[in-house]
Amino acid sequence: MTLADLIADTKDRIAEGSSTFFTDATIKRWLNEAQRYIVRRTKIIERTGQADTVPGVSLYALEKDFWTLHFVKFNDDTLRPITINELEKRTSVKGTPSHYAVWGDGLHLYPTPSYVGTLTVLYYAWPVEMENDTDEPEIPEAFHGLLPTFAAYRAKLADQQPAEANVFFVEFQQGLEEIIAAYTDRQDQVSRVRDVSDLGEFPWL
Repeated sequence: MTLADLIADTKDRIAEGSSTFFTDATIKRWLNEAQRYIVRRTKIIERTGQADTVPGVSLYALEKDFWTLHFVKFNDDTLRPITINELEKRTSVKGTPSHYAVWGDGLHLYPTPSYVGTLTVLYYAWPVEMENDTDEPEIPEAFHGLLPTFAAYRAKLADQQPAEANVFFVEFQQGLEEIIAAYTDRQDQVSRVRDVSDLGEFPWL
């Protein structure tokens, strides 16, 4: 569904019994709020960033859509997290990075890379705001309908119709739980496949 479709769907849902007119800009704000709410609860948007390290440089910028980390690798090695306070206490040395710390919009590596390597960051991202009529949500298409449901909930609250608002919110929460269940099941399947592959070529022996 496009943003224009989502706005039209929202208007259809709140038309009956609504005494307040809501602009497209207001509905768009609610739709974007809904998508961020879903992403915050589910961590459903996963992205990968890569960069070459520069010898003597320990700080690397995170992507603008960065929300929270999954893991960090330097070449083929997974780095361990430490706090920025722990990092500051360590003596400045150069070598192969083994740890990282996040501060603001930057990723600090320790030790400071002494040679060019590949820094890989797997992270959970915030969705890009929908602005134009042709923009589409970044959550899976099967759950696009949850966005106008949330927007209708916000509209009914603004219209001082708490009972109707609650109906939409319950529907939204049920859909959110479906996303969480589907995502958890997917992660479990990946874990089971990894566990079997770790047993070798013939896991049944």
